[in-house]
Amino acid sequence: MDGVNYLKLLDPPAIDGLRFRRWKDRDDYQQMAAVREGSRVWDQVDILSAREDVPTSEDLAATFPEAEVQDSPDLLLVEIHGQIVGYNHVFWRWTEATGTRVYLHLGYLLPQWRRQGIGTTMLHWAQQRILELAATEQPTGPTTFATNVSSTESEANALIQQAGYVAVRRLSDMVLEPLLELPTSTLPTEVSLLSLKPVHYPAVYQAWKNAFATMWMSSMESEADYQEFVANNLTCSGFDPALCPVAWVDNQVVGFVLSRIQKGVGVIAEVAVRQQWQRQGIARSLLLHALNALAHQDVDQVRLFTNAANEQGARTLYERVGFREVKQHILYRKPFHG
Repeated sequence: MDGVNYLKLLDPPAIDGLRFRRWKDRDDYQQMAAVREGSRVWDQVDILSAREDVPTSEDLAATFPEAEVQDSPDLLLVEIHGQIVGYNHVFWRWTEATGTRVYLHLGYLLPQWRRQGIGTTMLHWAQQRILELAATEQPTGPTTFATNVSSTESEANALIQQAGYVAVRRLSDMVLEPLLELPTSTLPTEVSLLSLKPVHYPAVYQAWKNAFATMWMSSMESEADYQEFVANNLTCSGFDPALCPVAWVDNQVVGFVLSRIQKGVGVIAEVAVRQQWQRQGIARSLLLHALNALAHQDVDQVRLFTNAANEQGARTLYERVGFREVKQHILYRKPFHG
């Protein structure tokens, strides 16, 4: 077919009409979105979750701009008789503070085409493409494949585990409903509570890096990391500084909560307290302020996700104010050599 770059992959299943190709034009966004929508009920995707969603074609176009995906070797589309039934991508990679270079691959396939070998072929393509990327980058530290699967995606969990991936983290997807105004708790006397302003963004970022410096997946501090933090939390859709209390001591941010309203529900995106100020009730006080601010906006449901292992006590904090777990999201990894 004119303008379509079809690929020959190793050992694909013998399914009539099955072909693999690269992204061609904007019409592909619509079919990719249909794959996600067609998987929503089967995979029990929670569209109000702070962790997962069902993107529209417009969402996909914003996530993967045409200039980045046109014939990109990092995006694989799966066709059956000319109709897209799945896709895989390997666009995201980063180096953690430990020096580990992480290469993330994510794949989606309509339920009726699963357990027939297509997912295995997609996975092998992703791994091979990642190895090619790593060869050009020549990372000096440990290297690992990574992918994320929710606890309700049974076929994906089975595929990834059979391929030798190990669950290294579980995130607890939590909900608070109904949202009622809660009694606030006091901050330490030396701590002041202020609303968030753009001039505070660098100080908030510094507090965030300090709070999670020893946490798994912590990334290196950099201008690019700062800009990503701002884009993901402070200039995103639904952000409202009135929903984001910030705790100060003198001229230093010691803690904050970043929250917003998306799809009509409140989202607690970040709760962070500098290490030397932890276990003094600051996180709880800031969280209660943020929840009450959301309640005043007539929000009935609030969502967040946190480490299911409760390493820093965050899950306990959320449960004590009324959050409950909905599902878990599993972070899988497989070292290149191991």
